[in-house]
Amino acid sequence: MKRIIFLVAALLTVFSGIAAVTAYEGHAINIKAHVEAAIGVVPFNGEYGTRFPQEGVEANITFATSKSFRENTRLSTVYYNLYWELMPKPPMVDGKDVICPVYEQGFYQPINPFFWDLTLDTNPVVAPNFNVKPTAATNPLLWYTGSMFNATVPDNCESLHFMVAFPNFEGYYNALTDALVKPNWWTVVNGSANWLLKAATDTAPAEFCVVDEELSCGDSLITVPVPHADLGIILKIQVTGFAND
Repeated sequence: MKRIIFLVAALLTVFSGIAAVTAYEGHAINIKAHVEAAIGVVPFNGEYGTRFPQEGVEANITFATSKSFRENTRLSTVYYNLYWELMPKPPMVDGKDVICPVYEQGFYQPINPFFWDLTLDTNPVVAPNFNVKPTAATNPLLWYTGSMFNATVPDNCESLHFMVAFPNFEGYYNALTDALVKPNWWTVVNGSANWLLKAATDTAPAEFCVVDEELSCGDSLITVPVPHADLGIILKIQVTGFAND
């Protein structure tokens, strides 16, 4: 009897071991997708180097729906927003800022107030509200909402045309001869409603830097004060949604 019990116990041990290593039936299902951006931006170089008061530059920023989006049969529209975002200043070198002046304690002074002739596919677009002072707290600032369609014509490609008109420095222009219809004064960051363009009666300090620069006149070197400022802004194109209408 004991032998039978031991044999049954041994068989149970064997069968339990088999059950521990034997799996029930299984089914494998592969799940994957190819993800691609809905729009693309034509490479653009916005580095304009050193420019001078009253000089202007023009450029076009072009973006379009991707081939995959145009060929898809589920979605018809891609919605996007355009934002201005403050450009962070580079780190200090030898304890000194490499840009001047420093805006909002860590950014370039905005260049977008001096954007003129803003058009999107030859249609004038409303510029950002320049009475709203861009700050780190309001960064980024939404200024345009649009949409693009996957049809090959006419809206699968858009081009933002702009011109930058650089202003004169406060105290370095002739108020009798400079026109008042363009930004002839430097920006004043004083929190007022006209913080971007100086009025003729505005006596607040202008935001720029003055350095001593040597001028070569024949055999003589003459040191004179020269104003300068560093400007920058980031334009962001943000996809916000899709539609299948």
